[in-house]
Amino acid sequence: MKHINLSFAACGFLGIYHLGAASALRRHGKKLLKDVKAFAGASAGSLVASVLLTAPEKIEECNEFTYKFAEETRRQLLGAVTPGYDFMARLRSGMESILPANAHELAHNRLHISITNTKTRENDLVSSFSSREDLIKVLLASSFVPVYAGLKPVEYRGQKWVDGGFTNSLPILPVGRTVTISPFSGRLDISPQDEEQLGLYVNVTNQNILEQLTLRSPNSSRHCMCLDPTVRRKGEGPEHAYWALGGVQGKQASTPTRPRRTHHCEVHRDLPDPCSKAPPAPRCCPSQVPLGCLLLAPDFSTLVPPRPVYRLQ
Repeated sequence: MKHINLSFAACGFLGIYHLGAASALRRHGKKLLKDVKAFAGASAGSLVASVLLTAPEKIEECNEFTYKFAEETRRQLLGAVTPGYDFMARLRSGMESILPANAHELAHNRLHISITNTKTRENDLVSSFSSREDLIKVLLASSFVPVYAGLKPVEYRGQKWVDGGFTNSLPILPVGRTVTISPFSGRLDISPQDEEQLGLYVNVTNQNILEQLTLRSPNSSRHCMCLDPTVRRKGEGPEHAYWALGGVQGKQASTPTRPRRTHHCEVHRDLPDPCSKAPPAPRCCPSQVPLGCLLLAPDFSTLVPPRPVYRLQ
């Protein structure tokens, strides 16, 4: 039996992209979802992962909450940092209205949430939840951006935690094939594919994204929108999810052809361990096995990802 995981990247208010992708997967990727053993995410990605796992029928409700939350934040004089505006309390109210009473039971050992310890500055993937409140606390911790969301980090099990995107913005689980989803263009399974003249791939807290060597980089604009959603944009998540699923769901005729990248170089490099004298080990990029192969292959062990190629085209 194939072992597939879904991982949603940290992205702030661009989580609307994740909701679109999740909706498309639920409608057109039922065969894929049957093989999904675990869900993972950081920040907004962890919120969408929790909804897709525990209450998939509420994705549209979550979508509306996200738009209202973004509009409410924009109306504040200083945005989320406006004195008297409790950003985290508003986020909690949305979670409590959407997550079912047994959400922690459904998520136990299947949902992996990325959080960052304020003392050690190390990442932790939490997958064990003793209660619904326990799950909500971890989700809040994974979404807490210091100063922007408040001044006091979220306390969980006697320690203080902040946004998991600071240390691991796109969790890759050790067992099985992790399908990656991100609103940023890069080496990902479901993501925008920007046309570019010259660019390079940069690993940012475990997320390989494309940085173009131009003044107007689409990814730069997306980064600005994470915490400042000044424009209500139509989510591209469904369209890109269709691209990924089109080859196996018989939708080639109804979905656009995914554009190919040209003229780029690839950079894969880990930060050195300050406690180690050894040089950093070479790092392979995430496997790029097409989702179609995942759905059609009778034995997942036969899928061998291509060796990473380092070249300047």
